[in-house]
Amino acid sequence: MKIKRILRSTQKSTDQNPALMVLLSDLLSHISVNNVLFPNRKQRIHTISDSSTISEAMNVLLEKRILSAPIVSSSSGEATAMLSMNSLVQYILTTFTEKELNDTHIQKLMKKKEETKNESVFRIFSKVQLLDPAIYVKEGANMYETTKSMVAQKIHRALVLDENNQPLNIVTQSRILKLISVAIESFPSAMEKISNLEIGTSQVIVLPEEKTSYEAFKLMIDKKISGLGVVNSNGKLIGNLSISDIKVLGNDFQFFQLLSKPLNSFLGVVRAGDPYRTIPNIEDPVVCKEDDTLETVVNRLTYFKIHRLYVVNEDGQPLRIISIQDILQYLVDESSGNL
Repeated sequence: MKIKRILRSTQKSTDQNPALMVLLSDLLSHISVNNVLFPNRKQRIHTISDSSTISEAMNVLLEKRILSAPIVSSSSGEATAMLSMNSLVQYILTTFTEKELNDTHIQKLMKKKEETKNESVFRIFSKVQLLDPAIYVKEGANMYETTKSMVAQKIHRALVLDENNQPLNIVTQSRILKLISVAIESFPSAMEKISNLEIGTSQVIVLPEEKTSYEAFKLMIDKKISGLGVVNSNGKLIGNLSISDIKVLGNDFQFFQLLSKPLNSFLGVVRAGDPYRTIPNIEDPVVCKEDDTLETVVNRLTYFKIHRLYVVNEDGQPLRIISIQDILQYLVDESSGNL
């Protein structure tokens, strides 16, 4: 019942009591970035030493199934940068050929490369400008102001530092949206159809299912995007490929030897390792229609733990894409009176 309730458009009345409505500023202004509502506390933050190799850094992300981690000084413990899976994949795909990745285990390739350079991931990525942008805030900072900064700079995460500049917490756009989802029905635009809201982009980048995963990830790097749609011969959306799929595969460096497979085969491997794809009757990919409400879109994004949702027509062809960034931007504008 819970799944069906989330998947279908709600049938609530659009007549909301103005006295009960809330804006994003109402919800977040009295919350700090190290609040218990954002439970990624200091003892649970996984970090990467600035002396770690690329292999060691990737192993941390894969083993912990996380998409990013702060790089900290091996001497002081202070945070110096952020490293993401996106940057690691970009480095690997621009350093090694598809044949090398298919024929040789990635750890052997990287070991040979690192022995030649004899440098840490921090120094290598600093030189090629692959370290991730992040917002650094002190503990106790206002959550609403932090969210506005993240949205304005289109940055997905904020690193919270203690008085010694050591990582205390990480606030992500996904975590903010999860909090919003608890109160979304009280937002003024909650029951508005997304067709009436200027949310998302119509520039949907897709690839046919017979293309290889290597081609897809290379295209994402070239377009500077973190995901793209996969369509069949009729243009129907059959899947979504994103950098976050890598963490579903767990601590398995064999991932890179799957890149030569067609997209439909690669997505099959990903789905087999994703617990949210083993629930019966769940549509794949998770999509929405133009007459779905903002509340429905927010609930689907948070329930399925995804970062983007495709708006499709009656034939399942993608019309546009709505990301968490798009929704947060809309709610910030709504709260600021800029709509």
